[in-house]
Amino acid sequence: MSKAIDKIQREINDIIIKLKSREITIYKEILELKKITNNNLNDLETNSSKIKEESLRLDDYINKLNKLSYFFNVNPDEKIAYFSDFKVLDSLLKRPIFSIKDSLEIISCVINKNLSNDLINSGFFNGEITKEDFDRFKVNVEQRKRIYDIFGRQNPKTGEIDRDLLKEDEELLDRMIKYKNKHSNLLDPDKKTAMQVFKRHYIDKDYTKIDIKFIISSLTILEFDKELVFNIKGYLEEVLKKTKIKKETKEEKKVKGIEIKSRDYKEYNKIYNEIETMYDFDTKWFKKPIDLEELIYLISLMKKVDIDEKVMKQCILNFNKDKITNNNYKSSKSFEIYFNRLVFYSDKYPEIKESIEFIKSCLQEMMIANDEDYGLWKSMIIEEMNKYNDLLKQKYEYEMERGRSLN
Repeated sequence: MSKAIDKIQREINDIIIKLKSREITIYKEILELKKITNNNLNDLETNSSKIKEESLRLDDYINKLNKLSYFFNVNPDEKIAYFSDFKVLDSLLKRPIFSIKDSLEIISCVINKNLSNDLINSGFFNGEITKEDFDRFKVNVEQRKRIYDIFGRQNPKTGEIDRDLLKEDEELLDRMIKYKNKHSNLLDPDKKTAMQVFKRHYIDKDYTKIDIKFIISSLTILEFDKELVFNIKGYLEEVLKKTKIKKETKEEKKVKGIEIKSRDYKEYNKIYNEIETMYDFDTKWFKKPIDLEELIYLISLMKKVDIDEKVMKQCILNFNKDKITNNNYKSSKSFEIYFNRLVFYSDKYPEIKESIEFIKSCLQEMMIANDEDYGLWKSMIIEEMNKYNDLLKQKYEYEMERGRSLN
């Protein structure tokens, strides 16, 4: 038995002890009420109604906890354990003693055990079934096997059963069917489907980002608390991200025949987290407004953690669509970066080379101009630089090269 299951078993036992202690206190309170009211039945009934209600609630909760405790103790090989009251399980998992990892392990155990129940799988029962139920009907091992076999061969469309298969067990079948009808609504069919989805996307495989959506949907259908489901989603995403990074950093990279050790995991993770504060890989868009200087820094970070070049290029092109339009170059640093961008592409485009010479001439004039002429020269420079916005929108080489130079 795992540590998480041991932990919830101990917690259940502790809670039951405390609740039973509370029941004793309630009993004493009722006796005290009898003394205070001098056995006046009307006064006693009025004053003790709330106490009695609490007592009933305690009894009901203790009974449910006992069922859950029994469920965990049943040998999985017997395939008879079933527990469908997920709200009780949810109330336990809210307690601070359980981590999100514990909660996932416990939920997985309950779902796995539920779906291993032979009667549930045979289509016989759609509700809660325990060993005591078999004992109540005096079903021995051989009879149980025959019942499984019969219901495994029932007509899938009509659900009809060939009673000739039962022969001497026909009376037993009638009693079991009555039990089935009595308990048929204990499990919502949607919940059974939700458990199967959870098992398929979490228990039976190494989950992916797409699987997380199915896992969260199934937990929601099973009526787990919204906060718990939200925390589980965050936990799964974090584990998935770290697993991916760890897998990549475990491999040694080879460049030009020289072995290079992978970057330290903590540093890698820190850089990746910084990237995610600026850029969303899912939407391929920026989480906050950035300028060209910040874009180049972002590209340098991406290069450090070996983000695919296609992703980096798309990031630059998306920036260009939105940002490289009528820039006013508010700071000298901003102007320098954009000017150097033009210089970078000047060898490829002769018209840009001509503009660069013109801009240099304007800058010289600005140095000796008065305030009125200064503004004129500045506007001419801005107009000249913005001429090439459309031409360079589909370019990314400058940002890629500058990002590489920062590392």
